[in-house]
Amino acid sequence: MNKSIYICAAAAIMLASCSNDEVVEQAQENAISFRSMMGANTRGVVADVSNLNTLCVTAYQGTSLLFDNVIFQKDGTGFFNSAKPYYWPETGELTFTVLSGNWSGTRDFTSSTEQWMRNVTINDDIAKQEDMTYVSNVTGTKADNGKVGVPLEMKHALVQIQLNAKNENSNYVYKVKGIRINRVATNADFDMKKEQWGTAKGEATFEITYDTPIELTSKAQSIMGTAGNAMLIPFYLDAWDGGGKLNAPDLSDNVQVPGYTANPGGFFSVLVNIRMKAGASVYPDKAGGYAWVAIPVYYVWNAQQGKKFTYTLDFSNGAGRVDPVDPGTDWDASKDPAKMHPVLGGLIRFGVTVSEWGTDDKNVDLKDSEKFDVTVDGWTDDTKDAPLK
Repeated sequence: MNKSIYICAAAAIMLASCSNDEVVEQAQENAISFRSMMGANTRGVVADVSNLNTLCVTAYQGTSLLFDNVIFQKDGTGFFNSAKPYYWPETGELTFTVLSGNWSGTRDFTSSTEQWMRNVTINDDIAKQEDMTYVSNVTGTKADNGKVGVPLEMKHALVQIQLNAKNENSNYVYKVKGIRINRVATNADFDMKKEQWGTAKGEATFEITYDTPIELTSKAQSIMGTAGNAMLIPFYLDAWDGGGKLNAPDLSDNVQVPGYTANPGGFFSVLVNIRMKAGASVYPDKAGGYAWVAIPVYYVWNAQQGKKFTYTLDFSNGAGRVDPVDPGTDWDASKDPAKMHPVLGGLIRFGVTVSEWGTDDKNVDLKDSEKFDVTVDGWTDDTKDAPLK
């Protein structure tokens, strides 16, 4: 690893553990400085530019390296300056690649055209997953930016995942105490110049549990707890077949699908207690108990970095299947449905909303045909049916 990456990482750790009340003088006129035009999310919760404190910057003049991986820190005026100023050349254009100071992985910048972050890895604790932001191919000159700084519109490299849930069936009472996002890729390489992810690798289950249950109502609400939303590597994965192969989704041309993986596929799990309104236990068959149910899901996240996927799980007409891996300690094989079997005799329905970060989510309800709708904000809508068996 390039030695300077340690310096950048150390700066990020220092900012996280110490109060940031040091007074920094504004850079002198014609020194290179930056100003962010967009908020950056340090967690799964949408934040503003105040959360972005450190930039790691590489600059080229043509194919010649001017400086490499230099830390620029935010001052009291909102500008980002280096500890020792770098000055603009009198003529000519500079090209910058800029990263937030919290990237994992190994920096591999070898030229003006070959710039990678290798083996970017996602933290296995959702509460500690951080939004990694960047911007590449930014240009500036002394004439245009010497006095006003270089404007940066930072981009999100990951996808943001939020699970909501609702129940409109008044005969049943649902309480939730956790979620799992199963079979998720854990690492990949990111090409800074092409702004593309390489082949996703690894597999993990990200889990959140909490002590205070969330009782579902007719209004969709987040079931992510206090950990915030998940920040994950964009990739594609076929849905878990639940015992019988699902048909591939009919996707719009806006989404490129490189191929389908063999089972096992993707699914969400929800830690739930289901009882009748009158009080009788339904699942698990234990008073006050909680057990995991699973919902097959296609992870159509590839080439979608910077998008927020909001999944609304509708328990009104079903409760998914018993978790195929670990239903939990309150599940009893002699009383409850077997692993992979439907909990209430039918599959859960869910809606998916895909949006740019910071926009309002739209609730997408599914019809009786058990299709799911995908709305991509900012793109031409092309809703397709994808039946779930």
